[in-house]
Amino acid sequence: MAEQLNRTVADVSVDALIYGDNPRPDTFAVTVASGQGKLTRGTVLSLNGNGKAVIMGTNDGAQSPTTYAANCILCKDVDATSSDAVAIAYRQGHFAKDQLIVKEGYTLTASDIDTLRTHNIVVSERL
Repeated sequence: MAEQLNRTVADVSVDALIYGDNPRPDTFAVTVASGQGKLTRGTVLSLNGNGKAVIMGTNDGAQSPTTYAANCILCKDVDATSSDAVAIAYRQGHFAKDQLIVKEGYTLTASDIDTLRTHNIVVSERL
């Protein structure tokens, strides 16, 4: 019996989120607040007043809204549309800025990047 040896076995794609290995990527579990929708790997997360993760750029809804400080980066896609969801996020690592995702209409600021650095998350521009 003949076997076809020129068939596709697997597809490989490059993950450009992780920029380098210093600091070494490290993960932890985080609870994503209900109503955040379907979040994609690379989403920058902040902790709200209840200690739950929300998309960076989410504000507290007050008359003079303040945006929650950047805290971690989502490691795997998660769906928090209708209920809180436990997700895996990077608590440290070196990431490419052009791969990071924030709330629509929000731009990651230098202050946000400095805040991430305090959590041992380094953000770099692609060369």
